[in-house]
Amino acid sequence: MPSLEQIWKGVVDEEKKSLTTSLLRCALTPASQIFALFVALRGWGYSSGLRKISRLDLPVVSIGNLAVGGTGKTPFTICLARDLASLRVAILSRGYRCDLEREAAPRLVGRGGATLFPPSYMGDEPTLMTHHLPAALSIVGPDRVAGGRLAIQEGAQLILLDDGMQHRRLYRDIEVVLINRGDVQGGRALPRGSLREPLTALRRADYLVSADMGGESDAIQKSLSRYTSAGLIGTALQPTQVKGQLALSLDELKGKKVALFCGIASPQRFVSQAVSLGAHPVVKLVLPDHKLAPLHPNHPFIKEAVARGAELLLCTEKDWVKYDSKIDLGLPLAYLEVEMAVTSGKSAYSELLARCFALSN
Repeated sequence: MPSLEQIWKGVVDEEKKSLTTSLLRCALTPASQIFALFVALRGWGYSSGLRKISRLDLPVVSIGNLAVGGTGKTPFTICLARDLASLRVAILSRGYRCDLEREAAPRLVGRGGATLFPPSYMGDEPTLMTHHLPAALSIVGPDRVAGGRLAIQEGAQLILLDDGMQHRRLYRDIEVVLINRGDVQGGRALPRGSLREPLTALRRADYLVSADMGGESDAIQKSLSRYTSAGLIGTALQPTQVKGQLALSLDELKGKKVALFCGIASPQRFVSQAVSLGAHPVVKLVLPDHKLAPLHPNHPFIKEAVARGAELLLCTEKDWVKYDSKIDLGLPLAYLEVEMAVTSGKSAYSELLARCFALSN
């Protein structure tokens, strides 16, 4: 049982943390206000016609979000592209934190399910989408208008604009916005909060997609009704199996001692999935989004995993694609495969698909 001194020290430490957090929030408030003003002026520029919006001779579906971080854009893009597989779909990505992001001209980086460049050059998310979408083209580059023109040259019938909500220079026929609970419940603009645009930007949305609202979807949709009448599509990320240097069913993962690592925007989601499947994490390594862990047998994380009796190293597929599948770390390296499924708002999703097919004819 803790002593009175220990209890008092804990109370003081918590008060210090709370005070530090409050002071930091106050300090960041002016910066958030300036950022929000800049975003509003930029948006007004596009809405008023002062900033040029380029329109392509090809339908464009933007898939984006309001907040920084992971809301499931990549899994939803894969889900939508699979259901549009009878069309020649081109996915335009910026290639965040990859070599191509620094080049002026976009490149075709994947077709037929095969990548044409390594992940470090074309990006981990385009690599992942290419592997899952053999019927689609993958084009990467910061200039999405030029990327769209390249898609036309390659014979595409429809463009999916990955992370496209804030890329307003390219006209889109359909705006799909992924949201999470934090966006809706008191979200603030960067840098104090996580929002890249205010909630009023939802007026541009044709469809809202969420993976984390569950039974709250009706209440949250009602709270958003002041901004948008867009239909809400509920989704869920569902683990399917363990793949990589060994293959396991989800039942076979139960009871396994695992060393977890990831470099994604929402690491807790991955950890929670592994735990919910019965895995026993003995050590964890969490990296910034898109970051590659320079793993080798003598890496402290690997050594600790071995010392704690881990039976395998488990990561996300987004992490897995950045490694040589034959890498030898002393423990088998595997990833948890997940798929996004539509769980509610199925009529809205069917309408989205129908509009995509109609625009492409």
